[in-house]
Amino acid sequence: MSFEIISVAQMRAIDAAAAAAGIPTRRLMDNAGRATAEAIHARFTPRPTAVLCGPGANGGDGWVAARHLRALGWPIWIETLVARDMLRDDVADAASAWDGDVYAIGDDNPVASLYIDALLGAGLSRPLEGAAASLARRLPAERLVAIDVPSGVSGDMGRALNGLSFKACMTVTFVRKKPAHVLEPGRSLCGEIVVADIGAGDELVAAQQSA
Repeated sequence: MSFEIISVAQMRAIDAAAAAAGIPTRRLMDNAGRATAEAIHARFTPRPTAVLCGPGANGGDGWVAARHLRALGWPIWIETLVARDMLRDDVADAASAWDGDVYAIGDDNPVASLYIDALLGAGLSRPLEGAAASLARRLPAERLVAIDVPSGVSGDMGRALNGLSFKACMTVTFVRKKPAHVLEPGRSLCGEIVVADIGAGDELVAAQQSA
């Protein structure tokens, strides 16, 4: 895996090009969730874990990661920003494959030893608020793993929209690093950065990088 950097728009274009080439976006999501689970399992022992899932593709990656971690023996549950019946497309399909515990994100849920941030991802369009903002303020980095980028951080700008974001001890991203993984303060908020191959194909990536 090379260390070239791609923008959020280029990543979206790679996903679209993969779908046009016959690689279903749902397969890419499953690959991303599995890669996240494998990276976590390689670095942590199984422990009570909550996966914080948003309504978009980042959340879909979280639902998949939860399923794979549970198969590896982890005690794990989902905490979601939106009800499962409000999810759509690939995210809804990923959520339908999960038959474990699901809670709304809030203050009365079981206490986890590790949290997986799958709330907003690199392409966020709004700042953290409500229960998600409360978690960002109180969770220490050593108890958080982020998928793509810590929620609240812009993937292209490398900074939080309102100065508030999660801080992770590890961030698992896909295909290539994004600007937030190398620009401060995003770089320091990400912790260890793992770049995972999800099967998009190097030729598709090269085409977008040269576009």
